[in-house]
This record gives sequence, C-alpha cells and structure tokens, in this order.
Amino acid sequence: MITSIHNPKLQAVRSYLSRAKDREADQVFVVEGVRLVEEVASTQWQVDYLLFADDLSPRGLALVELFSQRNVECLDVKRDI
Repeated sequence: MITSIHNPKLQAVRSYLSRAKDREADQVFVVEGVRLVEEVASTQWQVDYLLFADDLSPRGLALVELFSQRNVECLDVKRDI
C-alpha cells in the first residue's frame, strides 16, 4: 500500500496530471475513474501500473483483479493521500 505522498509513482502521476507537455514528451496518459479504466481494459494498450484507493467499489475491484491477472502492477493508495 502506498502511504506516502513521496512515492515516486504517485508523484509521477500527479506530475503528468498537471503537465500536458510532459505527457506528450513521454508519450503517456493518465486515466482516472472506473468507467475510463473499463474502456482501457477493452483495448490492447500498454498499462504500466494501476493506482487505486483503498475504498474502491466492487466494480473497480474487479478491474484491479483483471489488470493484476494481466501482470499489471496494481498499487493500493491510502485514500487520504
């Protein structure tokens, strides 16, 4: 579980969310929300890792399980960070 705001993956996501130039330069994008993650699940896109809150809905947890089975690193993030 990620419990620190200093976690490198969490910091990278926060940086990408606020800097479109960085996303474009690194050729990455960030997807937020269960519905959009469902859309990604139906594609062949490469997913580097998945961050999810510790109080995720059952629908969201099913997606975590799906991506975990696809060998995507799934990291639980403490809600208050």
